[in-house]
Amino acid sequence: MSKYKIMQFAGKSKGNTPVTSFEDMARHHPDSGHEKKRHYEEIHGKDEEVSISSNRKNIKKDFILSDEKNSRNVYVPSPVSGYATYGKNYGTILIYDKEKGKDRVLLAKLHHVKPETTTFKNGTKVEYGQGLGVQYGTGENGKKEYDVHSHVETDEETYKKYISDIVSGKINLSAPAQEKKPTKKENQDKKQEKPNTPPTPTSTPTSNTQPAKKMGGALGNLIAKGEGSYGSYNRGSAGDSLGKTINFSAMSISEVQKRQNLPVGDKNRLFAIGKYQIIPTTMADAVKKLKLTGNEKLTPELQEKIFSEYLIAKKRPQVKNFITGKETSPAKAQTALAAEWASVADPKTGLSRYGKVGHNKASISASSTKEALTKMKEEYATNIKNGMSPEQAWQKVNGLDLIGQPQKNSNDSSQDKEEPISGKKTKQHADAEAAKQKAAEQAKAKQRADAEAAKQKAAEQAKAKQRADAEAAKQKAAEQAKAKQRADAEAVKQKAAEQAKAKQRADAEAAKQKAAEQAKTKQRADAEAAKQKAAEQAKAKQHVDAEAVKQKAAEQAKAKQHVDAEAVKQKETEQAQTKIEAARKKEPVQPKQQATAKPTQKQPAQAKPTQPASPGNLDAQLAQLASLIGQLNAALAPLAKPIQITVDVQNGNIVAAVNAANSQQQRRS
Repeated sequence: MSKYKIMQFAGKSKGNTPVTSFEDMARHHPDSGHEKKRHYEEIHGKDEEVSISSNRKNIKKDFILSDEKNSRNVYVPSPVSGYATYGKNYGTILIYDKEKGKDRVLLAKLHHVKPETTTFKNGTKVEYGQGLGVQYGTGENGKKEYDVHSHVETDEETYKKYISDIVSGKINLSAPAQEKKPTKKENQDKKQEKPNTPPTPTSTPTSNTQPAKKMGGALGNLIAKGEGSYGSYNRGSAGDSLGKTINFSAMSISEVQKRQNLPVGDKNRLFAIGKYQIIPTTMADAVKKLKLTGNEKLTPELQEKIFSEYLIAKKRPQVKNFITGKETSPAKAQTALAAEWASVADPKTGLSRYGKVGHNKASISASSTKEALTKMKEEYATNIKNGMSPEQAWQKVNGLDLIGQPQKNSNDSSQDKEEPISGKKTKQHADAEAAKQKAAEQAKAKQRADAEAAKQKAAEQAKAKQRADAEAAKQKAAEQAKAKQRADAEAVKQKAAEQAKAKQRADAEAAKQKAAEQAKTKQRADAEAAKQKAAEQAKAKQHVDAEAVKQKAAEQAKAKQHVDAEAVKQKETEQAQTKIEAARKKEPVQPKQQATAKPTQKQPAQAKPTQPASPGNLDAQLAQLASLIGQLNAALAPLAKPIQITVDVQNGNIVAAVNAANSQQQRRS
């Protein structure tokens, strides 16, 4: 047994690096950052991509498994025990804690497993460490889209143990070259492996003999040359049984399936079995399609039935279609055969489609399959022409009409005749001759195998280089495309930023212009209001000024009246004073003749001529003068200019004084 080699892609700067523990492993897609529609969490200080289902947090990781020859074509071991299902879309394996039920929990998920290589039947239980299927780069709809690697999702503690067991070798892959080779004597003593369960009966007449040169027909016996005998088997890699066989006639189908479901590394585990190297998933589908119970013994007859009624009729219907005349070209049938058996060459490449898995190689050429197919097609047409039904004709071309007749090993290269039984000596000679011939054939076969292996290795190396160059070119193109995408995205981002800035500037300019317009509108409104207020103030001032002018004119008119009145009063006073002075000089005063008083003015009574005053009559004169002054005041009253006259008798003078208060009162009125 040998260890897996385990590597990881740690990013463009580091490339592929060895994995020694779970803690060494990089985050899923280390160069991609946080991708959309994916979930990330920080676990123990590390950023990890996770998937959450039924409150279970499974961590996603990618890694690369290879064997001691650095071949990546190895089986991916199961990280858990549970019930598994496979879907070809992205090569997905789901492992649950229960076979059925809505409450079952998803324990682990694997991606990119190669289609048609799984070792289990959907819904059956797989064990921890069991090889589930071949590591590949499966993408959408089962097509290869990625570099060969493994993708596993499970919880942290399970992951730690899983990686630790792969690194330490507790989970391993078969390495036949490292196993101890049996001696010649051991090969003679033990030509047939005896499984622990069930024991192999020794009295079964048909133990591992190959019925029939023709049972299986031209095609079945051709395939047997590359695949094996009715007792052949392997544990997961071609040749890992070291030539040992098992008497499957003593085992039921259910017993065979039970051993096929054992975990990788179990010494009783079986993978591909019988003449047609039937793998677990194929066996399960055959049981279902042929409606077998599982209790049937896996005899050569049953193996031939599985071949003719299931393998080349239901699973690979292109083969039967060509033989029965539904297809004219054998190309599709040849391609279908290459897809089913690793020993059959693909007609397009001439190589095995599974040449990178284990120790597989194509030992049956495309021309050989074409020849066998054509032969069976001609036989089938002849059978129909001879009056057989389609079913009878099909059974005959597959040799099923020979069931129950003694048959010879189809892999025996000796002539097709019965062994002579005419004596012990003759039999011994024949045995020795057969052994000698068999040894020579084995040597030639080994030489051919070695030459074919060298040729295939050179072809594989050339193809590997081509693939590496193509992958490098593809990666470079992808990187250039990504760089262009980043540049385009950056340009779009920059353009969007510039547009945003331009919009901001436009919005700011619009806001500024709006504010200016609002300010102008306010200025115009304020100016209009000020203008209106000024007009109102001007009108008010004009009104006040007009009132003032009007009042001033009234005051001037009153003042003029007052002056006129004062002048009259002054004149009257002067006349009175003249009279008084005349009286004082004792000069007779000749009063003028008074005419009839005017209607509009009441004249004072005309004083009588007085005689010059004498000391005796002075008082009488003063009384007359006071009366005269009273009459004068009465005459001036209509002018509304009251005048107070004070007579200073001390000096014998009459003083007329106008009261300033009365004048002020008149101006206010």
